Amino acid sequence: MKPELIRLLLLPVFIAIMAAQAFAQSVPPIEVAAQDILIYPKEQFVMPDVHVGDSCAPITFTITNVGDKPLQLRGAAPVVVTGDDPTMYSVVREPVDSLAPGASATFRLVFAPTDLGQKSALLTIVTNDPGSPSYSFYVIGNGTGSPRSSL
Repeated sequence: MKPELIRLLLLPVFIAIMAAQAFAQSVPPIEVAAQDILIYPKEQFVMPDVHVGDSCAPITFTITNVGDKPLQLRGAAPVVVTGDDPTMYSVVREPVDSLAPGASATFRLVFAPTDLGQKSALLTIVTNDPGSPSYSFYVIGNGTGSPRSSL
């Protein structure tokens, strides 16, 4: 068989192997869940509606190390809040900074809208994993109630 023909025949196999390796490297070694709902990277978690000026009860999020190596959560605040309305969300309890394989840690988040409407933020968990150094997802909540009169 000619070498060119062998290369053509093996090309789909090579592409499939490379795609599988890329997928395996892109899967973060952590899972995040809240209220028994698994939250995938770049997806959103809906917070409870809250009257403007009030805050919701803290929502507990669980981070699980599903990898086979210890996982370090990095930074002074391992859960970073950014996005459109970050000031309306507060991490009131940070997770521990080290997770053994299979171990879990929790953090708690509060939503306290200062005006009406949908409010969103991006939560990012920073880790030491070189393949997936961060895990980000959105939180969305609604500020409800009637505006206060300024009489």
